[in-house]
Amino acid sequence: MKINLNKSKLLIISLTIIVTQYGCYNKKESSNINSEYEFDDINLSKYNPQGDLAWRLNSPQAKYDDIKKVIRSKSTSIKIYSNKKQEYIINADSLTSLDDTNLILLEGNVKLSKTNSKNLIIIGDSLIWDTINSKIKIHTNPKVYSDNYIVYPHNISFDTNSKILELQGKVQLIVKKTKFTISNKDNVIIDGKNIIWNLDSGKLESNEKVTAQGYNNAADNKYTFTSKSLKGNTQSNYLSLQDCIAHRKAISTTYANKCNLSFNLDKPDNTMHQKLFNITPIKINKSESRIEFVSNKNDVKTDFIINELERSFKLMD
Repeated sequence: MKINLNKSKLLIISLTIIVTQYGCYNKKESSNINSEYEFDDINLSKYNPQGDLAWRLNSPQAKYDDIKKVIRSKSTSIKIYSNKKQEYIINADSLTSLDDTNLILLEGNVKLSKTNSKNLIIIGDSLIWDTINSKIKIHTNPKVYSDNYIVYPHNISFDTNSKILELQGKVQLIVKKTKFTISNKDNVIIDGKNIIWNLDSGKLESNEKVTAQGYNNAADNKYTFTSKSLKGNTQSNYLSLQDCIAHRKAISTTYANKCNLSFNLDKPDNTMHQKLFNITPIKINKSESRIEFVSNKNDVKTDFIINELERSFKLMD
């Protein structure tokens, strides 16, 4: 680990006096010496076992306890590197490092974002970073913003090496069909639990019960969904609800092994991501989003309610 510290002149003088007097103290008296030093600038760099830069910390104001090996700083910025390139940046109002920077606590207006993209921002009130295992946890008011997706999880666990984002506890996923959404009628709202999100591939998965609501084309054509689990991909813009039941207002109820929701979203072209990660998106008309019902036996059952009389038939391929 490499630390660059800029001290004030007063601190250098004080430090010299302490070191000079230290030889006159016995062991009992020396324990009263102040081991905490103040710096008007701190630049700390940490390297991985291969000798490559792992992360770098900067702060305009910091304190360092030489005995406890604790750093406290304000207006802190941390840059995280991968494959010799800067990948993430974390900003916060304050920082406390413990166990010689093996554990770092960031507090106040915490914001984690990808350096080379504006498509991922994670915010919260506080963040705990296990630098040895590359694990980040946010337990207070976490939110995730990515392209047209907003996520409200109970907790967040993020592995910066594998790029796996664990959305823990109750999770609400909002799909904003355009960047200028005004009403929830323009959104698809997914409620579930314990969703795993691979930020590299865009893959989403949850084995917990899922409920959802959305609108197919017309605003008055509202669907609500329940399903046993969820699969999807945020880069190819689809969600697949497994063993689902879809209700359309008070008109019909559809039963299917899968309800595939494909979205036409106002976002940059992701053709390159599809090639890199071998994604095969569901092809839909550019002017509309789509709901597709799929069954293992190529049939889907729909119950219609017309004038309070229930009629049932199967839609066959």
